[in-house]
Amino acid sequence: MSGQRIQYMIPLQSLGEGVHNMEFTISKEFIELQNIENMLDAQLLVQVIFTKRAQIHTLELNMRGMVEMPCDRCLEPVQLTIKNSHECVIKVGANEEEFADTDDVICIDAHEKELDITHILYENLLLSLPLKKAHTQGKCNADVTAYIKEVKKTNQEKTDPRWDLLKNVIIN
Repeated sequence: MSGQRIQYMIPLQSLGEGVHNMEFTISKEFIELQNIENMLDAQLLVQVIFTKRAQIHTLELNMRGMVEMPCDRCLEPVQLTIKNSHECVIKVGANEEEFADTDDVICIDAHEKELDITHILYENLLLSLPLKKAHTQGKCNADVTAYIKEVKKTNQEKTDPRWDLLKNVIIN
């Protein structure tokens, strides 16, 4: 399990100053390692542009690919396209309290040898998911959608007699 975490490390000490391009993949193993609920599978490519300078580094992430999750309507697996970009600044040897209000600044110790970007990948993956995870109209499981329509129709027909008197309030 520790071998999987090394996959998402940027070697700070061995990189010289300048721009460095790296690629990481997010797959089912990452989902299981991070214990992401309701995500069945993922095939994502993350391109990282890491710019190393003396005291401040920049990190640009470009995430693209597909994730598979249960549909919100029919619970059948649906593939969702993910496309996300994120930039952040890595401040070396800074006081974390100084940047407490900002989400895009990561403070690290001057003696750090590697930068673990696992948590950044995790957060960006979750933030890039759409609010509604559903098949396009007409692609859901027909049996489930028919059942939902039937239940909805039955619930609309049933009314509580106590509320029927309130319907007349608008007329007066």
